[in-house]
Amino acid sequence: MLLCTGCAPAADPAEEALAYAEQWFGQAAAGARGEHLCHALGLLKHAQFTCDELLEHAARIEPASRELTQARPRECMAEVCGEFFELTFHSRERAGQNIAEREEAEESEEIVVLKKDNGQYRLYWYRSASLMALLTPRHHNPAEAEKSPEQAAYDELTQRYPGLYSWPPCENVRVSSSNLMTDLMPRDNLNTAQMETLAAACGDHFCFGFIGNKVAAVCPHNKGES
Repeated sequence: MLLCTGCAPAADPAEEALAYAEQWFGQAAAGARGEHLCHALGLLKHAQFTCDELLEHAARIEPASRELTQARPRECMAEVCGEFFELTFHSRERAGQNIAEREEAEESEEIVVLKKDNGQYRLYWYRSASLMALLTPRHHNPAEAEKSPEQAAYDELTQRYPGLYSWPPCENVRVSSSNLMTDLMPRDNLNTAQMETLAAACGDHFCFGFIGNKVAAVCPHNKGES
């Protein structure tokens, strides 16, 4: 057995991720802006918001209100795999300019996804209640009309259930009884815990299909379809 005297203990992944998230929150609150503060691939793959918009909305949160409710490593986010870490916070947004804003945006949930490359974390994905509220109007932009029905349905699903962002929509996969993992589920009443269990059972190829107003949990890889 090899012993290392004087070696520093390995950093706890959760503590390391939390420390970076707190640093990023601090930069946001201090007014720092620029794409260098976000992971370039995250901005490319999830282009609904710019890095500056992510920072601006993070700055709306009262720092002392952040309460960490979940911390977990992830191997993949949608179709991108690597060394990810997800942090979820219950928090409070700063008071708005009028009574209506204060009532709508007081309580918040923040989800932070970090990606580590070459030993360094970067902010890959961030959502808060105020950011999610911006997504619905953007569906009326001309660019949204270019999306396929499947992509539009997927975007709507992840807006309603942000925790499902980790898995992609099914592409070039026909939903059938041979790859359907469970009964079809209504979009407005999904069991996200069940989705996570199904995704873990399927593996990296788990995806969402859409049939009418229902969601299909699909595992094409395990069932021999593609």
